[in-house]
Amino acid sequence: MNKYSALAKNTVIFAIGTFSSKILSFIMVFFYSRAMQTAEFGMLDILINSAALMLPLAMLGITNAIIRFGLDDENKKSDVFTSGLIAVGIGFGVLIVVSPAIMLIDDLKNYVVLLYAYVLMSALRHICSFFVRANNQPKLFAIDGVFSTFMTCLLTLIFLIPLRMGIVGYMLAIILADLSSVIFLSINGRLWSFVNFKGLNKRLTGTMIKFSLPLMPTSLLWWVVNVSDRYFVKYMLSDSANGLYAAAYKVPTILTLVATIFLDAWQISAVTEHKSEERNSFYSNIFKTFQGGVFVVGSLLIITAKLVTKILLAESYYDSWQYIPVLIFATVFISFVTFLGNIYLAEKKNVATLLTTLVGAVLNLILNYFLIKQMGAQGAAVATLISYVAVFIIRAVDIKIRNRDISFATFTVIINSLIMLAQVYLMLLEPNNWLIYQLICVALLIVVNIKNLLLLIKKVLKK
Repeated sequence: MNKYSALAKNTVIFAIGTFSSKILSFIMVFFYSRAMQTAEFGMLDILINSAALMLPLAMLGITNAIIRFGLDDENKKSDVFTSGLIAVGIGFGVLIVVSPAIMLIDDLKNYVVLLYAYVLMSALRHICSFFVRANNQPKLFAIDGVFSTFMTCLLTLIFLIPLRMGIVGYMLAIILADLSSVIFLSINGRLWSFVNFKGLNKRLTGTMIKFSLPLMPTSLLWWVVNVSDRYFVKYMLSDSANGLYAAAYKVPTILTLVATIFLDAWQISAVTEHKSEERNSFYSNIFKTFQGGVFVVGSLLIITAKLVTKILLAESYYDSWQYIPVLIFATVFISFVTFLGNIYLAEKKNVATLLTTLVGAVLNLILNYFLIKQMGAQGAAVATLISYVAVFIIRAVDIKIRNRDISFATFTVIINSLIMLAQVYLMLLEPNNWLIYQLICVALLIVVNIKNLLLLIKKVLKK
């Protein structure tokens, strides 16, 4: 099987778990938006994203190290998994120490116990699921994705609708679903057999943690780029405004879902093909097709923004559609940044990952403050877009300097970006016959990118 076919095979396997599970989660927004008022939904969003801020600390950023070192044949799998558990023990212990400070935050103080349980179970699930991928068990990873989401949806419906437990019910549902996932993976992957504290290779543990430490602040900085806009909207505008803005994020989640299916498989290929002589050609060909696919899917989502919002969300959330086109454009570049991040992972260039993310985080904070004052919540979406475009450009240039024969389809990306920019502008402007203009934009993107897609299909089918 050639490297293109292997990537395609892994993509299909991850799609089975990721698509079926994530699309179900997406549909659940229909129920969430009807079980909560906009202000309550906004508060839940703050809690979930606060947990996302705490999670890298709880894991010391170890998940990428599990993939990177777990895929190296010279490392014992038991050393890799046990090192991951040790990292969680250390990281969560630090969080316990700082818990008095967290209790001083008004929005969090009434939910500290739930928040910590949420973070701990999420950390353990991450360790187990990443290890399963590194242990060459992609099918188990995919099945767990379906199982975990089924449990999440079932428990959420029970806690939100008949029991009417609101925010607490939602948090409990996620905690119990993650616990179910840990048990499921442990049983089916026999993960207990990879726990070995007595014979642990301490040098590998130290190397993994050293590798991961730059990724921990990187994760925190990504949180700044991804989530800080919600806090700016909440405190500069209102809880209700943040509820609408948070709801708008649900539609770009579809694009994130599609990209993640591929990027999970790409992460493995980027690492395993890193030493190949044809590495740069492989990376270039994959990116050319990936960027085209992401632009086309994003374009289709922009054109359906109003319709999807009307179907998916309660009537009180309908105004959130106006943020969706810009957020989808931003999500396109989030996907590109993640693609390049996996190249950094393969090269073990964690400091470069950290520095480029720092640029995006600082830029995002500055732009949030000024643009929200001028444009309201739409300014937060624009700030996110600009930040991701900046990080993508910096990473692409940096990688290109070290690998001169690698290509990131610069001209094609520029053309695609200009077409999508026009599409976003026309969607927000709503001129007469706007649908015709939107269809023209979609058609142009397909024409620009169809050649690269067909070429990759030939490579996949080639034996």
